[in-house]
Amino acid sequence: MVKNSSGQVLVFYVASFIVLCLFWFAVVNAGKVLKDRILVQNAADNSALSAAVMRSRALNVLGKLNGVLGLSGFGVHVPGAGFCVGGDSWVWWIEPPRRSPGFHTYHRMARLARSSINKVILLQESIVPTYGGGTTFLVSRNIARRQEINAGGKECGADGFVPMDSLSLNLKRNKGDVLYFKTSELYVPPTPVSPEVWVWPIPYPYERSKNAKRWLEQKRESFHKQRIRVIAYKSRDSVSNRGYPFAGKFFKMDRWVDIKCIAAASSYNNSGYMFPQERDASFMTAFFEYWKSKNPGWKAHLVPVGKWTKH
Repeated sequence: MVKNSSGQVLVFYVASFIVLCLFWFAVVNAGKVLKDRILVQNAADNSALSAAVMRSRALNVLGKLNGVLGLSGFGVHVPGAGFCVGGDSWVWWIEPPRRSPGFHTYHRMARLARSSINKVILLQESIVPTYGGGTTFLVSRNIARRQEINAGGKECGADGFVPMDSLSLNLKRNKGDVLYFKTSELYVPPTPVSPEVWVWPIPYPYERSKNAKRWLEQKRESFHKQRIRVIAYKSRDSVSNRGYPFAGKFFKMDRWVDIKCIAAASSYNNSGYMFPQERDASFMTAFFEYWKSKNPGWKAHLVPVGKWTKH
């Protein structure tokens, strides 16, 4: 008697189909996790680098303005010979000569000097909070979110990012008395019995600004190397995770995974600090610190977080 085995092939086909389906489900879910892991790591890298780039750009601009404040003949000089007595800064913009008979005092340039210096300081103070906090955070967060855009044009990258280090520019304002000087001129025209007498320029006190704002100083050690670490994350409840895990009911799985990635970037200046230190009291330090550090200036790049296990 011959045994009928034709039904065994059908069972084999069904079993093979189920195994292949299970393998396919696993590949789809694993591929989604791997893709999101790469996406979130890219989001962390780009967010950290963007924050470092914005810090570097802000420091380059602020350093140039700081150099102007320390420039001889313009601004609020760092304490030094000829510009400071007892910690007070001297500002003297010399008036052009008039050669008008008599003793005359002109204060137009003194008012202009005070106004110009205050406007430079005001410009600096508008940059510091903007690039040392809110704007940098918003830009970096938007970059993290725009790592992926779906067919509908909606952002579905990382849900957000968390800075682990302060976004501050690590600068503080130096304060002290500022003495503004006007210009006096003495002119006596020549006569048949006396020679011409002309004395110009003569500094004459115009105004003392008590505890006035002056230049920016660095307020941390290793100022020329500033690292920013960030964590980018994608929540299991993110809109782009709807429908996952794929075939979850079949496996009795109803929850997806949270993904978090860390990255670090550094703002650095290999030429120097660009800003004076609090203890500096040398001649025109604010100007010289900028001059020696302006090329190549502040730059930014990605750096290791610290441990390879964190990546």
